[in-house]
Amino acid sequence: MLVLPALLVIAATALTVVVPELLPPVDTPVGVVPTRAVVLYGAVAFLVAIGLAGAVAVGTLRPPSQRASYDLPATPRGIVASAGRNPASAAVVCAPPAAALAAGLAVAGYTLVNVGLLSYAAFAVPVGAVAGRRTRIDDAKDRELADFVHAVSGHVAQGRPFPAAVEAVARDADLGVLDDDVADLAFALRSTTAAERSGGETEGAADVRAAAIDRFVDRVGTPLAEGTLGLVTDALNAGNDADAVFETLRIEVGRLYSEQRALRSSMHPYVAVGWAAAALVAAVVAVVNTQVIDAARLASLAGATDLVTEPETVLPDLERFRLYAVTQATMLASGWFAGTASRGRYAALFHSGLLVAICYAVFTVGGLA
Repeated sequence: MLVLPALLVIAATALTVVVPELLPPVDTPVGVVPTRAVVLYGAVAFLVAIGLAGAVAVGTLRPPSQRASYDLPATPRGIVASAGRNPASAAVVCAPPAAALAAGLAVAGYTLVNVGLLSYAAFAVPVGAVAGRRTRIDDAKDRELADFVHAVSGHVAQGRPFPAAVEAVARDADLGVLDDDVADLAFALRSTTAAERSGGETEGAADVRAAAIDRFVDRVGTPLAEGTLGLVTDALNAGNDADAVFETLRIEVGRLYSEQRALRSSMHPYVAVGWAAAALVAAVVAVVNTQVIDAARLASLAGATDLVTEPETVLPDLERFRLYAVTQATMLASGWFAGTASRGRYAALFHSGLLVAICYAVFTVGGLA
């Protein structure tokens, strides 16, 4: 669905350049409409729609528990401060420069198609890059979270209270990106240690523990943390044995982390399909532009054969630009599909923006845009 519409339009364009009678203009109440242009730009709209539909479809393969969401800070200062690590904030920060770039390109005389594409890339690539950086951090946190739960479970199994177990892990274990978060959790839990050592637990201590765990989950900020550690408070408040609670939690975190990695591995072919589709269409368009849509080649072909009946009606620059528009539509569609399969909607911005920028650079350098 990503490749076939683009290839059909490219083939139809190449054939109608050689034999214009295959697709004659259409008379309408508003004048003569070039059918080739209508078909081509209709294909552009179709490709964009297919890209969106494909992205939505492949996005449903990812369970809701593995879909990261990012909240926008409430204040402008918070938005600016978090723009380097929060994709939602980065989107707000990058929107004005992208709009200014669009205005500058329009004033400079760029075509409307390139104005839209380049401003989109200027917005999508940095936002997607921030999302990629955040994703790598979250992956590291999930990896260390599994080690953290395993370590706490071991201390609890030896008879230590939960706060003491967390403090021991914070002191002795190297948890990388989670070190500061675990240290903060240990500090917040210290006021509950005395009550648990005395064999009882006050309602205030339980509230402090619940608030500390909630704060820790918010600081980690990954779906894995939200879906697992949030259950600890309810289980402990219900009077369940702490050893059994953390042993179950250790098993569950390990299972979910393994499922998360397996899902990402299974999505790699979809990412490859998106990029392969983009590369294939770009290569075919480059061949058509250099081997078919060329004024000198058409003139010589018209003199040697009866195939090219009206070489003077072919405008190579216009035909190349139309095929360039089809190619860029394929870049968008393929990028949305590949990015959604990779990490989600912010990755879709990055992949599509990067493909659009690469396509523009290659076609501009080659004189084909």
